This record gives sequence, C-alpha cells and structure tokens, in this order.
Amino acid sequence: AREKFQALRLHERLQFPNRRAVGGGAQTSSKAKEPTPKTKEEADFISKAIVGNESLQTIGTLDDARVKSMVDLMWQEEVAEGTRIIAEGDLDA
Repeated sequence: AREKFQALRLHERLQFPNRRAVGGGAQTSSKAKEPTPKTKEEADFISKAIVGNESLQTIGTLDDARVKSMVDLMWQEEVAEGTRIIAEGDLDA
C-alpha cells in the first residue's frame, strides 16, 4: 500500500485538494501548546510564508481571516541544532 505508493513516486505526482488531515494522523502524538505572542513584523513574516506555500493552497481557501487565525495559534519551539524537523518528501510531516 504505502510502500508501493512511494515506490511509484505517486506522492510526488498527486495533489489532494481540501485535505482535512495533516501530519501522521494516529501514528504520531503531538500536543498543541499555548500560542506564542508575536510582533507585527513576525506575524507579517509568517503570514507571507503561509500565503506563499503552494502545498497549503490545496487545503482550501486561505483568506486573510483564516491566515490570521493560523498565525495567532502558532507557537515558537526551541530545538537543538542539527535536529531534523521535517524533510522534503516526508509523508509523515
């Protein structure tokens, strides 16, 4: 199933619009944290990154209100240098 999907490189060729689930689903555990306060400059920077992300465009309409809501809920997290956070093509991201 998944192995064959990846072997055929379909994950590079297919896009699934209005994808409701993001991440590894039940296979991963994560907890939302309290949103981190952001300066206007930080919020603008993050908003621009979200709007410019082609992959996020497939999940639905990203109007100003939705982008602001996403930015408002984000938190900052410290990670050790060299920690792998996400890799291109990672299907569990």
